[in-house]
Amino acid sequence: NGMKVEGTQFEVEVGGHGDIIRFFSNWKEYESVGEYPIKTRDSSVETLKQKGISAAAGPDKPDTITIDEIYLAYETNAVAYKEEYLEPVWVFKGEALKNGTSLGPVKEFVPALTDASKKSLSS
Repeated sequence: NGMKVEGTQFEVEVGGHGDIIRFFSNWKEYESVGEYPIKTRDSSVETLKQKGISAAAGPDKPDTITIDEIYLAYETNAVAYKEEYLEPVWVFKGEALKNGTSLGPVKEFVPALTDASKKSLSS
């Protein structure tokens, strides 16, 4: 449906003479099963505030995290894991800072399906 899919991977290793040495893809075939209600963007912001951001832990704990982009996408799991459906998520992208210096990019996912949607998908 045109939404981004987060977690997909395509890797190609090319040899010195232009020959393909290795190819890896983390992509599965998906088909639409319908449309389901999702949580609002504002509700997801509140969830993120409660959950916290994983980059905000550890020895290099940032003192500031800025979020400059929020969008709806699908999140896929690695090929080794069974996937019942491709889950929609709210994606929060930004940057972690400590004393004004960048520690690197931040990307967090908040599940977008409502509890009722999840329940109807599992039955």
